Amino acid sequence: MALSLTDLQTLRDSLSKAIYAGVLEVTIDGMTTKYASVADMERRRALLDADIVKISPAAAPTYSFAQFSKDGHGNNPKG
Repeated sequence: MALSLTDLQTLRDSLSKAIYAGVLEVTIDGMTTKYASVADMERRRALLDADIVKISPAAAPTYSFAQFSKDGHGNNPKG
């Protein structure tokens, strides 16, 4: 069963809160997971991050254009 983007973000947020609080257990929807160490939690959070990036909609590309002018100021209204 594939998890949705919202599910993955919820898992990541819960894991981050537990790491910050210094606890090795996370309970989501009545299901408790015990981790061996903070390092284990951080590894799993990195996996969640990778999965989130994979299924997140791509950011719209941004474009910028250089402007050149004969007067060297980049502000030549006559073209």
